[in-house]
Amino acid sequence: MKNKDSPSESLAQVDVDSTLINFKISEQHSFDLVIPKSVYPPREDTRLLSNALKRLDGKVGNAIEIGSGSGILSIQLANLGWKVKAYDVNPLASTATEYNVEKAGLAKHVDVEEGGLGDFELNLNSTDLLIWNLPYLSPPPSDEPHLEWIEEASMSDLPGNGWSGELIDYLEKHRSEINPNLLILLLFRTDPQSPSRPVDWAKSGWAVRLVNSAKLLDEKLGVYAFWKPGLNIAPHLIDSCISTMDEAKKLPEQGWQRIRAKHQTGGRGRRKSIWKSNDGDMIATWNISSEIFQIMAPGMIQTIVGSNIAEIIGCHIKWPNDLINKNGHKLGGILIETDSSSTNIRIGVGINKTLGEHNGEKTSGWYEFQPNLESERLFRQIDAVISSIFETSPLLPNVINIENIQLESWKGISKLMSRGVYTNTKNKNSRVVSINESGSLEFEMSGERILVSDLDSIKWKY
Repeated sequence: MKNKDSPSESLAQVDVDSTLINFKISEQHSFDLVIPKSVYPPREDTRLLSNALKRLDGKVGNAIEIGSGSGILSIQLANLGWKVKAYDVNPLASTATEYNVEKAGLAKHVDVEEGGLGDFELNLNSTDLLIWNLPYLSPPPSDEPHLEWIEEASMSDLPGNGWSGELIDYLEKHRSEINPNLLILLLFRTDPQSPSRPVDWAKSGWAVRLVNSAKLLDEKLGVYAFWKPGLNIAPHLIDSCISTMDEAKKLPEQGWQRIRAKHQTGGRGRRKSIWKSNDGDMIATWNISSEIFQIMAPGMIQTIVGSNIAEIIGCHIKWPNDLINKNGHKLGGILIETDSSSTNIRIGVGINKTLGEHNGEKTSGWYEFQPNLESERLFRQIDAVISSIFETSPLLPNVINIENIQLESWKGISKLMSRGVYTNTKNKNSRVVSINESGSLEFEMSGERILVSDLDSIKWKY
């Protein structure tokens, strides 16, 4: 805590125009907050992040808040039992946080420091939770008036990858110091899209899950959770095998188990077809509890995994499980297997690195889309994608929303349709209009709607 003055004395010195507001955390807890005029007051976005904190599973530990503002979220965490380190680049905000924390009787639980990201070293090895209401106003063009630097830092995003990208870069530099159980909660503006984007975290190997969202006038905001896939469980790496699907049967039943091979000689595709790999291809299999079948049909599992991988790579998904380029040339696929000898299902992912040929047909590779992406990093990205859907974080309950899964799957499929690709069903032109909970496609054909679950009954026209 600061030693020069008491928070109340400091606040009186720096700003006489402060306002008093009441913020209700729960039915039992509300707090009066003193807000200086240059400090961001609690608003709808603060409420959204506050509600996300309520969804944590009750465990407490050490937390960090970046951009504390009035201090209300640090107060909420402290009130729940967390030990909090609060930072804000605005000296008036750090003073207000101190004052409001002291007023709430929680000064022993919250330590406040003035500074922004890059001004301090985060104690990552003992931090269990990090939260940040990211500034999301679009940075003004260089030839237009800017805010004062204090307001700019607290309200405007950065060009490029935004403040979110700055945090990713910081964490990447300190990767070895990160507590494997660390959960990060960030608030983003997703529509219109700010420079800060949740997908950048998946591309950096972090699992991503939407916790809650809200539409506020012409803006859509969302709170996203991020964690490292597998926590302390490292992936299994082998040089060569017949199939990673077979090798995955040998993995432990518990924990986030996955295996990656540098080369396989007998990879399986749809209907037991053989998919041969080349050096540098990405080949891996994940073991997932078969309890997922109680929530999600196999067809939907393939489609949602494929849709999210396609977004990461920048390619298309051809329902239900093929990754393709704009010409329909396959670069990879997703396969699901299960048997009575295991309580798990196996999700296999195979993706070509470069262009080639398979059974007389041209194939593509992820190098067509991302020529600087190597297999190891692609594996980390896909591990993050699959973890985002299926893995449970220690602090965040894994509540799968099938409606969100359907929406994400449909977005992936419709990207291909939006290019003018159409289908032929029963020798008639047809149009894909939706995907249902089981993963089947709904087609419109001659004014009639039909469900299709058999890929072989559809011809795709590129």
